[in-house]
Amino acid sequence: MNASSPKLYGIKDAAEFLGLSVCWVRRAVLAGKIPSEKVEIAKNTLKHMITEEALVEWRKSLSGRSKRSDGRGKYVLYATPEEHESIQKLIEEGGIEALIQRANKVKKTE
Repeated sequence: MNASSPKLYGIKDAAEFLGLSVCWVRRAVLAGKIPSEKVEIAKNTLKHMITEEALVEWRKSLSGRSKRSDGRGKYVLYATPEEHESIQKLIEEGGIEALIQRANKVKKTE
């Protein structure tokens, strides 16, 4: 490889470079989110090769993005009703403004 040719990564190496799982990177490549080029590495064997520049650009496009429209992160906490009460109490005592909603409706017992 000469100095002018870009550094190329396979999916496994790209995942290591990005700090993501191989499955996650493979899905992004197959969905066309990360541009790659298929290179024949042996007879009838193709491998996706990704430039370092494409990885850096794709990573930049993800930074700060959230699936929520208001830009905040969303976390799911699984807790028993007793744990939920104690967590709510700790949040209130700490003066933290947080919205905690139950994922499921509480069944009323009669």
